[in-house]
Amino acid sequence: MDFNLHTVFPVEDRSYLALIKNKIKDIGQELLLGDTEIGKLNIIATELVTNLIKFGEHGREILIKPVVFSEVSGVEIVSIDKGSGAKDPVRMMEDGYSTAGTKGEGLGAIKRLSDEFDIYSQSTGTIVLARVFKKTKSLYPKTKEGFEVGGVMVAKIPETVCGDQWHYVTDDNGLSLAVIDGLGHGKEANEAAVEAINIYKENIKSETPDFIVDKIHSGLKKTRGAVGLIIHADNQKKNMIHCGVGNIGCKVISNYSMENAKSLILFNGILGLNVKRMNSTINIWDNTKTMVVHSDGLTSRWDLHKYPGILNRHPTIIAAVLYRDFNRRTDDITVVVARTKRAINYV
Repeated sequence: MDFNLHTVFPVEDRSYLALIKNKIKDIGQELLLGDTEIGKLNIIATELVTNLIKFGEHGREILIKPVVFSEVSGVEIVSIDKGSGAKDPVRMMEDGYSTAGTKGEGLGAIKRLSDEFDIYSQSTGTIVLARVFKKTKSLYPKTKEGFEVGGVMVAKIPETVCGDQWHYVTDDNGLSLAVIDGLGHGKEANEAAVEAINIYKENIKSETPDFIVDKIHSGLKKTRGAVGLIIHADNQKKNMIHCGVGNIGCKVISNYSMENAKSLILFNGILGLNVKRMNSTINIWDNTKTMVVHSDGLTSRWDLHKYPGILNRHPTIIAAVLYRDFNRRTDDITVVVARTKRAINYV
């Protein structure tokens, strides 16, 4: 099971809800979720689809994927639309409040049933994130990570596997992140990207980014090849070390001044085919910064400055906004957002 790959369901009418519920059931059964958790997810999906049909103007999608958080498995649902957005999303989550003359149970019910919930609604549309986890007394919740990470990864239609892959490890102070894009899309691109991630996992704890990238380069010689970026960030040392090859994009954004966003420089070449000498680069990192890493399925001209308050939202919400508004729609796409964990009370 690919825990990063979102399955996308365009929501043209209510008939798509049956497909969405079937996907929830398949993932839930594979993850051994109970009937209670699957039931909650079905209600959440029903409310989200209903809201999309009633209020979403265009670009209406539901994204679903399995998720593992602190060793506990669950299901993530992301609702996306383009339009005028909700005028008062906070009030809309109050019991009994309705903008359509109904009982007003939509967003409020979704929030109550979710183990994690967040929403971002502006004039460009609305993004809703809901997660439900398998209940295990000894494990949930259990959060010692010093970073919070979220992302959106979607295969190019009509592929069933994605030529992009990403993986991360985090602890009290550090984050190690890899984003890989196999050349092209489909099965061979996926094989190259998966092999690169496997090599990354074998070396993740003990080696520098440039050493890992070199290992990946050597290990991909029998594959189609890939581009990729490895990042090690440390809250205690207040630095970020990276090494990458090809057209993976990465910006480090200040939470207080987005005009000072810094783009990371990567080396030219293709991992597994032609790469010259590489070395790691060190930059400043602290808890005021957010990193956005993406494959070339996302256009490079995105600007979070146009989205008021976006950096206070869950990383997956930020990734979903970029996916919605800057998706080329001609390739696999991956957007990963990471930052130092903060005490944010999501709506």
